[in-house]
Amino acid sequence: MDKLVLLQKYTSKRDLVVQALREMILSGQLVPGQRLRQEQLSRMLGVSATPIREAIRLLEADGLVHGETHCGVSVVEISADEFQDISRIRAMLEGLATRQAVDRCDPQAYATSLERLEDLQCQMEKCVESRSLEPVANLNREFHLSLYDLSFSPYLIDMIRRLWMHLPGYMIWENPDLAATSIEQHKPILGALRARHAEAAAHAMQVHIELSAVAFLQNLREREAAAPRSASGRRAASKSRAKKRA
Repeated sequence: MDKLVLLQKYTSKRDLVVQALREMILSGQLVPGQRLRQEQLSRMLGVSATPIREAIRLLEADGLVHGETHCGVSVVEISADEFQDISRIRAMLEGLATRQAVDRCDPQAYATSLERLEDLQCQMEKCVESRSLEPVANLNREFHLSLYDLSFSPYLIDMIRRLWMHLPGYMIWENPDLAATSIEQHKPILGALRARHAEAAAHAMQVHIELSAVAFLQNLREREAAAPRSASGRRAASKSRAKKRA
């Protein structure tokens, strides 16, 4: 966790720290169970301890980190059952957002957005073919969230984005087989979007999320079965994974 993160100077330091830490959690640079040390974060992000503490409080309210007595603050670990629950909710909400994107977006903006989605899909396929999976998490996130933005439903979009904050998506994208399968499942979505068929697009999105969840849950349960059972063992495993990513 010694990699320097450069923060843009366009908002408060607290908000920039929140943004940076969220990105590090989503990308897997900060892994579930990993302890967050204020001194280390201050050095890495180039800010004082105050915005770090404020950001951690906000992340704790969002459920991304949690504090333990005598153990400090660490990244929340998501269980297989919790992931399954999130996936069920995602399938419903993201199917709805996809349907509304098709129904509500004006033709010109829709065509431009569809072209961008096609480009993102092409980039992801090239990454999988070359086994260069590192960029895929961000490309996939842009693919999904930019589509949902077309729904013009701020509350719906906010709920979806909050759910995405709890997804350890990097675990999918570090597995070539899971990544290839997930990206392949985008094709029926794009086909329905090209035809501007709202119900078909929504259904394809729901199927994609459900199938991805089944594959990911199998992978997650295998990790849980192989992981040390003690709290100290889980923290040691998290630290080991973090060192490999540094």
